[in-house]
Amino acid sequence: MTNPEEILKAAGFSAIDIKQTYAGQICKDAVASASDRDLAVKFALLVKAPAKDLKHMLMTTTKTSEKDPNVTQSGLIIEGTLDEFADLKLTPNGIDMTKEYLKASPGSTFNLSNDEISNFRSLKKGSGKEEVEKVLRKVLHQRYLAYRENGLAGVLPYARSSRNNFDPGQELRQKTECAELMKNRVPAFHKYLLEYPNAKPDGAEE
Repeated sequence: MTNPEEILKAAGFSAIDIKQTYAGQICKDAVASASDRDLAVKFALLVKAPAKDLKHMLMTTTKTSEKDPNVTQSGLIIEGTLDEFADLKLTPNGIDMTKEYLKASPGSTFNLSNDEISNFRSLKKGSGKEEVEKVLRKVLHQRYLAYRENGLAGVLPYARSSRNNFDPGQELRQKTECAELMKNRVPAFHKYLLEYPNAKPDGAEE
């Protein structure tokens, strides 16, 4: 088993940082950015729990919003059905958000592909919050299915007002390729992220 201290050293944390981490402090520092759109930082913290308990929490909990006020809703996707998105609501400010989605267009207001924008614009003028939420659920469900089938290649570019659309799939690929610590320490997982849904390591769970 890899010594956690070795990983912290490999990540560039100093002896003082490591000592403070083991004392219960959260240590952070800047790291080299993969692009001019990054604000890259690294964190180290001590979690006093067995790895199996962390795994259970990450794969089964829906209580993220209790810890992060920026998360308004969360839920688990188990089978990948549209019904699993049924609880998704436009909240807070649902009425205002409804109006914005009904006039969706290329730009930075929403991160939507051209096809997704067309789905919202195809709604009748004056459609209500429920109709918009229904389309939003379908859009997110389609994104989920596309990623499960094609990995990063299935992530559609976001339409921008300029000709330069933003490609989140390529952005994630670039960030993953630059993750040297992951590549060196857990190469099978690193390869899996880049080649998903292929190259699944033995014992991996989703």
